[in-house]
Amino acid sequence: MLPSKRRLNRVLFEGVQRSPRVIGGPLGSFRFRGTPPPGSFSVVIPKTLIKNAVKRNALRRALYGVLEGVSVPLQGIFYLKKEGSAAEISKGLCQLIDAAVNGLSGARGQGVEGSPQVV
Repeated sequence: MLPSKRRLNRVLFEGVQRSPRVIGGPLGSFRFRGTPPPGSFSVVIPKTLIKNAVKRNALRRALYGVLEGVSVPLQGIFYLKKEGSAAEISKGLCQLIDAAVNGLSGARGQGVEGSPQVV
């Protein structure tokens, strides 16, 4: 589980929500802005996607576990849009974070179908 110091509080969450930087992938999107390391994150899993709260919270905790090992200069929110296994969602989240870090350094997506795109 991601420590509370590395999770976005309400004020930071609202600030990141207003950020124009968004990366979309096949399983979800990642809205972010730059910040000093180690960064802080939040995961949003809609009730309409996974109705069972126990499953929704278990997936959120698994994704926070993945984010615990990430030390990048970002504040970000991951919005899950498609249901899938925890392993493939974790892999997609890591790809989106890598693309976000590349987007902060000025690189842009190549336009390959299925790959994350920096907007």
